[in-house]
Amino acid sequence: MIMPVRCFTYVLLMIPLRTNAVIDDFEGKCAALVHPWLRPRYGWFWPSTSGPSVGKSYILKYEYQEFFANQPAWVEEYFDRKKERAKIKAVSLGVEFVDIYDFAAQTVTSYKARKPSTSGWDPQTQDECGIYDIKKFRSQYLHMGFPCASKFSQTCKMPSAEQALRYGGLYKYSFKRSVIDSSTRNIKSKLYTACIEDEFLNGTYESYYYWGGEDLSSPFPSGEKEMPVYVEQHGKYWSHTKEHDYRTTKNIPWYLKDPAFSDDMFQIPPSMHCYSYTDLHEFPAMPGSFSFSQEEIGFTFEFR
Repeated sequence: MIMPVRCFTYVLLMIPLRTNAVIDDFEGKCAALVHPWLRPRYGWFWPSTSGPSVGKSYILKYEYQEFFANQPAWVEEYFDRKKERAKIKAVSLGVEFVDIYDFAAQTVTSYKARKPSTSGWDPQTQDECGIYDIKKFRSQYLHMGFPCASKFSQTCKMPSAEQALRYGGLYKYSFKRSVIDSSTRNIKSKLYTACIEDEFLNGTYESYYYWGGEDLSSPFPSGEKEMPVYVEQHGKYWSHTKEHDYRTTKNIPWYLKDPAFSDDMFQIPPSMHCYSYTDLHEFPAMPGSFSFSQEEIGFTFEFR
């Protein structure tokens, strides 16, 4: 809810960055307010420039780095709006973390597993797997994820691609300038910037999307002619009334808009067993005993 406020003080969010990205001053447009509930939702209301569309579904693969983390992670997002399902997978230091969202069934399957060894025969070792109610789910391994489209609905409706990516739609981005440097892998890109009020993360941060490809003679490996090649976001978020720094980067080599999905993309490994922690769709208990009958049919062939 947006409360009317006549007078309040803007505090400029000045965070030194130690990344390869070339970040211009935000010209005072992004302000971190003391109370997050005073901020408008999604974006601040200055004129925006329409950037590239993200479509309704996507596959995104990138190297993810948190400012305070020692190791980056390889992350893959699969977002199938048509069949109301999504998956996010992160691999770091040989451990795979996966959350599979089924918005139609209102469940999330979450597991952690060691990557298979290089010996060639060891199966994937399961550490933990569970099935949870999607409305109550909080990932044990990933603070990223796909939020419900509305916090106040009794069911968890699937968000849009714009909400999942925090780009486009009600998120107001403005074209800043053209960029070509090491942060974009020397791909000529258009920089779009926004001050995002993220109701899902409960934070405010500056967001920088670098869209590249308009000058390439051939498409990207995914087949797209233009795609986000680099994303940087930094600001603050609030958890239990405590303020935290939020600084992340995504180095993106693969993006595909409105792709064709297969069911295998949203399955757990064949040998994995998951415990159910949800009451939504309980499986019937296994019987203690069972019986069966067998019929014998005899016949002969008569050759003439």
